Parts: sequence; structure tokens; C-alpha cells
Amino acid sequence: MPERRPRHLRPRRTSGRTSQNRAISRARVGQAPTANRLDWARRIELLAVLVASFVAVAGLWYSNLQNRQANVQNRQTNDNARQDRALAKEGQITDRYTAAVTNLGEDKLDVRLGGIYALQRIMYDSPRDHPTITNVMAAYIRTHTSTPPGKGQPISADVSAALSVLTRRDASRDGALQLDLRGSWLPGVDLSLNDLDPNVDSGERIPLAKADLRDSHLPKADLDRADLYKANLHGADLAGANLRFGDLHGANMENAELNDVNMYAANLHEARMQHADLAGASFSGADLHEADLYEADLGGADLGGADLRDANLTRANLRNATLGGGNLRDANLQEANLRGAGLGNVDLRRADLRGADMRETYAEAKSVVRAFIDSDTKMQPWLARDPAIRARIAEVEAEGFNFT
Repeated sequence: MPERRPRHLRPRRTSGRTSQNRAISRARVGQAPTANRLDWARRIELLAVLVASFVAVAGLWYSNLQNRQANVQNRQTNDNARQDRALAKEGQITDRYTAAVTNLGEDKLDVRLGGIYALQRIMYDSPRDHPTITNVMAAYIRTHTSTPPGKGQPISADVSAALSVLTRRDASRDGALQLDLRGSWLPGVDLSLNDLDPNVDSGERIPLAKADLRDSHLPKADLDRADLYKANLHGADLAGANLRFGDLHGANMENAELNDVNMYAANLHEARMQHADLAGASFSGADLHEADLYEADLGGADLGGADLRDANLTRANLRNATLGGGNLRDANLQEANLRGAGLGNVDLRRADLRGADMRETYAEAKSVVRAFIDSDTKMQPWLARDPAIRARIAEVEAEGFNFT
């Protein structure tokens, strides 16, 4: 029997992949503590950044809070200082006002003049006191002009100075003020803006809008470019006055003395002049649209080129008046006296001439036939015989009052 050879055990072979895995595992086991240490370092670093940011933000917020508190304190301090200055200024103005008003009652003219100009200065410095001082000036004028001046004597220097203060004030500060100069005697007073071109309307005005000038006496006064918008001139005497370029829109001049007044290019829209004496007045180029001239005396007046549309001239005296080139469209001239008036080149469309006296009046038939006329309208014989005129009278009387 053959002899068995002993069996030699060979070492067990392992694959290369297994060896690599084991090596990686051993490496990971060795690296784990290092990675954990790095994570904690990053966390600590991030926490430090957050803490630093929070501290910075808190510091900015606190600094801003401190600045705000400081600003509030500064504003309060400034406001207190401003109020103190305002109170001090107000006290100074009160003292100045008291002294100035006291000077107005002095006997010496130069002292009164000083008081007037002191008040004018206060008007500029204190807008709040502007209306009060304006009323004081107006009262001063009324008091010192309640009677007519001596024959041939001019207005006193102090009254003239007070008028200058009023006419050169800033009217935008007036508020609801109504200037009161009722019954004042101011003959020949010069309130014009002499530094302007007399032939050009610059738009600058003497501020007398809504002023109460009832029964005032202003004959031959120079009120060139006066702003008399809705002023009350009822019964006032303005004979021979200069009101060129004046704004009298809506002004009340009922029963006023306005003979020989110069109202060249004046604005008299909706002005009320019932029963006013306007004999010889100049209204050349004036705006009299919708003006009320009921029974007004316009004898010999110059209305050439004037706008009289829709004006009320019922029973008005227009004898020998000049109306050439004027616009009387839709005007009411019932029973008006137009004897000797010049109506050449006048727009008479729809003008009411019923009962008007047009004898000795120069008028063209082509213009008259466009007006409302009736058998009571008195015309020159040659005009009354015109077929077109006769036809127009028949048409108007047939229609009665239903005019179109």
C-alpha cells in the first residue's frame, strides 16, 4: 500500500478588492476624530461671527437711538429759542405800534408823519398786523378829511402820506379787509402810478378793490389804473376825475357825479350807474358790457368804440353823444334820448330802440333795421320813410314782445 503524502495547507488567498475595502475602513476609522474636530471649529467660528454681527447691529441701533434723542432735544431747544425770539419780536412790534399810533395824535405835523411811516414799516415787518394798520390809516384819513379843505388849499401832507401808504400796500395781505373811506374830501388827489407809461396798461393797479367810497368827494382826482373792482361809489363826486385803464367791474356808481370823467379803456363790465351824471364823459374803448345805465345822463359823452352789448340804457340821455364804431348789440335803449347822437358804423343788432328819440341822429338804415323799432321810435323823416324801416316796424309790432 503506497505511502500517503502529508497534505500541506496553503494559505487562503483573498481578493484584491477585499484588501482595498479593509484598508479604506482602517483609514476611515483613523480619520473620523479629525473630521469631528473640524466641524466643531467651523461651528465655533460661525457662532463668533454671529455674536460679532449682533454686537455691531446693537451698537448701531443704540447709536441711532442716541442720535434721535439728541435731535429731538435740539429741535425742542430750537423751537423754544424760536418761540422766545418770536415773543420778543412780537413785544417789540407791539411797542413800536403803540408808539406810532400815539404819534398820530400829536399836534406837530412831523411827529404825525413819523407815526405814519412807522406804521408802514410795521406793515412790511408783520403781515399779521397788516389789516389792522390799514384800517388805522383809513380811519386817520376819514377823520382828517371829514370837511372840505379851504379854497385853493391842497390836501395836507400827513393825509397824503397816509393815502400813499394805502395805495402802495400789498393788497394780498388784506384778507377780508374792506377799505372804508366814506365821505372823505379828497379833491384833486393824485393816486396814480406815475412811474408807468401813461399810454400803456401794464396791469399794475392802485389797490382799492371793494373799497367803501360812498359819498366821497374826489373831483379831478387822478385814479389812473385804479383797481375799483366792486367798489361802492354810490353818490360819490368824481367829476373830471381820471380813471383811465381803471378796473370798475361791478362797481356801484349809482347817483354818482361823473361828468367829464376820463374812463378811456376802463373795465366797466356789469357796473351800476343808474341815474349817474356822465355828461361829457369819455368812454372811448371802454368795456360797458352788461352795464346798467338806467336814466343816466350821457349827454355829449364819447362812447366811440365802446362795448355796450347787453347794456341797459333805458331812458338814458345820449343827446349829442358819440357812439361811432361802438357795439350796441342786444342793448336796451327803450325811450332813450338819442337826438343828435352819432350812430355811424354802430352794431345795432337786436338793440331795443322802441320809443327812442332818434331825431337829428345820424344813423344808417341798414343798421337800424337790425334793431327792434316801433311806431313810437322817432326818426328823421327821410329815415322813417325808408321802405325797409317801415317793414321792420310792422314786423316788430306784429311780433309784440316775442323777439328772436
